[in-house]
Amino acid sequence: MQKSRLISVSLSLIIISSLFASFFSGCGEAQTTTPTTTDTLTSTPAGSLKELVYQGMYTYEDFNTPDTCGSCHTGIYSDWSNSLMGTNYVTQWKQVEYFQLAYAQSQQVAEVAGVASGCIQCHAPLAFLSDDIPPAEASKGTRANESVSCEICHSLTGSSEEQPFNFSAIMALGNTKYGPRYDSESPYHATEFSYFIGSPEHCALCHDEQSPYGAWVKETYREWSAGPFAKQNITCIECHMDTAAGIAAIGGKERDDIAQHTFMAVHTPERLADNIIISPSDRKS
Repeated sequence: MQKSRLISVSLSLIIISSLFASFFSGCGEAQTTTPTTTDTLTSTPAGSLKELVYQGMYTYEDFNTPDTCGSCHTGIYSDWSNSLMGTNYVTQWKQVEYFQLAYAQSQQVAEVAGVASGCIQCHAPLAFLSDDIPPAEASKGTRANESVSCEICHSLTGSSEEQPFNFSAIMALGNTKYGPRYDSESPYHATEFSYFIGSPEHCALCHDEQSPYGAWVKETYREWSAGPFAKQNITCIECHMDTAAGIAAIGGKERDDIAQHTFMAVHTPERLADNIIISPSDRKS
């Protein structure tokens, strides 16, 4: 789906600003005790809403592996495995940022002790939910390496916050997988339509982050909601998840708008090439 250059450039600038802010400010606090679910977004039917996430609420074994999902969702799995969602924990910079900066500081400064798990809840959420803090380094090949996996995104049904941040997620982990269609069918799992999946609030769970000191490390969702794109109903995935004709899974329905799980942004060469024009000039400064 072709987007206007203005939309892409503006969103790119927002993300670049967020990356710099994240480097200098660190991660937010994590929920480490069993909470009481309060307000939820009007996302899925009330009976589908489960628990507000907290550290250690599950084990690794409770989650299907991405390889399991990929045995049917072959194209989506291929896109995801090469995206930042699929490598969000294993890249060299993320390893340095967590183990040498964030985690090291959390062990020395009481005020930021929570970032030991606060970073992991969005960069390796299976480790956070399984109480594997700190997780093993990526070189050890544990399931923390799954980064932001299929089971995470397609089991989230809402948030405890009207404007989500710091992984304030409500999760309904189980055999039902949530998605953006009413007519999805699978021989492996149940499916259910969700307004929340793919919504800006879904993205905000991790793309808005407040530090232990109350400063916003990044507020991509809040910037979007206060800007012109929200008024035009242009959402995150309209720019960061292109669509194409195809099937979502083996044996699935042919559709014109299968979401590409590449999550293209400023870090993607194709997106940079689409946004940046370099032209010669004889103007002297």
